[in-house]
Amino acid sequence: QWYLNGIIINGANTATYSTTTPGIYTLKVTSPTGCSNLSSGTKVVSPPTASASTGTAICQGGEVQLTVNTNGLSNPTYQWYLNNGNGFVSLGSNARSSTYSASSTGDYRVEVTSNNSTSSSCPIAIQVNSLPVANPTIAPSSAICAGTSAIITANAFGAAPFTYQWNVNGNPIFGAVASTYSATLGGDYAVKVTDANGCESYRDWE
Repeated sequence: QWYLNGIIINGANTATYSTTTPGIYTLKVTSPTGCSNLSSGTKVVSPPTASASTGTAICQGGEVQLTVNTNGLSNPTYQWYLNNGNGFVSLGSNARSSTYSASSTGDYRVEVTSNNSTSSSCPIAIQVNSLPVANPTIAPSSAICAGTSAIITANAFGAAPFTYQWNVNGNPIFGAVASTYSATLGGDYAVKVTDANGCESYRDWE
């Protein structure tokens, strides 16, 4: 007869018992003559679970903090691993706390050791998305006469569709949110391009 936290588990009366529930398990074995003995408790714990502080897709140059929940393990130690296509590789001595700042694409997992027993979290897949690129061009020229205009085009590429915000002298131009802008005043123009992944780049007209 198996017990969980001192309570009988109904129907658990074979020599083996399969469980997914954490707790203290004991087994009472009874002989044909009626003699019985209760085993010492065996502690079953939930594996550690890792989670990301924000979404698992980040932009190039950014990072996401990964955190592990040890589910009650005592005096745990940690080691984070990264699988970048070549199997899980230890991230070394700088990845031995309950948190890790991930900045590369790949599957991350953490091994937690407690009471000489090691368990591993399920992997978290982190995707690092490239930033959009803009190569502004101007026509007919960057030098214009009063009463005329120069058309600046963002020429963005990356993860379409894009949104745009034009700026002059470091200030946003109200309503200038198309891929092109007609400039009629002198100044330093730039465009901020945001792609479908929410990644941004800022490019001055040169």
